[in-house]
Amino acid sequence: MNNDLDALVAQRTIELQAANDQLKQQLADREKAELTTQQTQKMEAVGQLAAGVAHDFNNILAVILGNASLLLEGKLPEDKETKPLQSICAASDRASKLVRQLLTLSRKQLPELRPLNVREALAAVSETLPQVLAPKIDVEIQTQSDIPEVRGDTGMLEILLMNLVLNARDAMPDGGRLNISVDSVEISSDMARANPEKREGHFVRLTVSDTGGGIAPEILPRIYEPFFTTKPVGQGTGLGLSAAYGIVRQHDGWVEVHSTVNEGTMFQVFIPAISQAKPSQKSQSAKSGKPKRGGETILVVEDDPDLKDLVSQILETSGYKVLTAGSGAEALEVFAASQADIRLLLTDMMLPDGLNGRTLAERLMNQNPQLRVIFTSGYSAGMPGTELADVDARQFLAKPYRPSALLELVGKRLSEPLAENATASA
Repeated sequence: MNNDLDALVAQRTIELQAANDQLKQQLADREKAELTTQQTQKMEAVGQLAAGVAHDFNNILAVILGNASLLLEGKLPEDKETKPLQSICAASDRASKLVRQLLTLSRKQLPELRPLNVREALAAVSETLPQVLAPKIDVEIQTQSDIPEVRGDTGMLEILLMNLVLNARDAMPDGGRLNISVDSVEISSDMARANPEKREGHFVRLTVSDTGGGIAPEILPRIYEPFFTTKPVGQGTGLGLSAAYGIVRQHDGWVEVHSTVNEGTMFQVFIPAISQAKPSQKSQSAKSGKPKRGGETILVVEDDPDLKDLVSQILETSGYKVLTAGSGAEALEVFAASQADIRLLLTDMMLPDGLNGRTLAERLMNQNPQLRVIFTSGYSAGMPGTELADVDARQFLAKPYRPSALLELVGKRLSEPLAENATASA
């Protein structure tokens, strides 16, 4: 009798313990999910603020980069003005990359996804490692021979990888070992349950690990927060890991980090593999040569007066006739007075007075279907939920841009046959 009672008690104890373990696991999973949601919401809020700053900053950069590029034209390497102007252009390029990181946080910088092998990005970054890493850091790179392709943006993956490399470098001020590897993994349903962001399927895994000081447990939950950094003032923006996290999310993947204080840190990035990948195809470049310049009249619509003057100067110096407007309403008046002469509309997407560049282009093209259009913006073409959602990349110029890029696109648009003219509703 006692044996039966003891057995029953033991069985009930096991069942209660199993139920308790299950409850603990459910609570832990819920807590992880809540933390992930909070992190996403926090980054979206900061990202919206960053997007507004980035848009205005891109206008400023366009003026700086454009004027410096103009001043560089015709300069010889030995001229005393050459080096300072080159420094201005280089600084503008670096600032432009920082802006792209801000836009990545806010999802205003869209990836240009195409089938590619992650080794393409790794190869590009590998070439720059000697310039960014101290000699006392040993580097080991390992890649699996049969890595499947992913749908990715090479430029963004390069930024992602470089940010992880720089983070590892800063964690090893006295030297150490940096390991970078790329392989493919199969995530089972059981493995996917261990992480709220994880899911079942075939993935390409990019791993970056270091032997640095590691990340303290109380700091680990905050490493992806925009502008959060433990580095001294002037040595970090707090955007590197935030941008990396945003890029991974835009590639429909996730990041896992494992770190032990005084032993090192390992970041693992998982990006969905393409089951039936097609070979990546590089777009054929247009034939070289200067764009045709036949004195065509161009209407430039830009609310930033400095940028408007700069664009006008670039176009007029190249032989074009330029009319300008600072708003959509003013542009309608200018067009009404000179409609027969205007061949191309170059307009910013964000304009004052409630008439954006997209609507302006549609109105003008209703009056003149042969009008060519070029949109400019600090955001990416194709941004969902905006006027850029379905803008054709052939008629889009991202800020900041160099004068050569502006003239090249203007020449292409003006030389297109009418049948190939992309409309504002394309």
